[in-house]
Amino acid sequence: TLMIPGVLFLIPTYVIMYRLGWVGHFRSLIIPASISVYNIFLMKQFMQRIPDELIDAARIDGCGELGVYFRIVLPLSRPVLTTVAILTFMGSWNDFFGPLLYLMEDPSKWTVQLGLHYFNTSIPGENAEQVWAATTAITVPLVLLYFFLQDQFMKAFAGMSLK
Repeated sequence: TLMIPGVLFLIPTYVIMYRLGWVGHFRSLIIPASISVYNIFLMKQFMQRIPDELIDAARIDGCGELGVYFRIVLPLSRPVLTTVAILTFMGSWNDFFGPLLYLMEDPSKWTVQLGLHYFNTSIPGENAEQVWAATTAITVPLVLLYFFLQDQFMKAFAGMSLK
């Protein structure tokens, strides 16, 4: 599923969302965004690099499975979890086709991207300055998110490099 373009999943996902009655609801955007094969692969690759000696030492010290997870695995996985959160947020924030497909009927539920598209096409050519200002305002949360979390983001990619 990593090699198949995401656009090919839109129609089958729409059919599933329609049968579940989620078309027109934010659930139709949140659930698919939170379950990503790429994110699962990224976390699996990162967690495989956690030394077994740390987990074995925690078990010898009397730590149970949940204790090993919450005291060893989760703190060591903070960089990859931050990276997954950033990538998921950026993908959801920049998504245009998902909201267009699921939320088109109700303008009060439109995402920023749909609003910008409507704003851009409502009066073509006459509001270029306003469109550029809105586009700049839309990118501010992504820039701030990366600015505050860049240390964790870089740690995750440095931890995945070959040693």
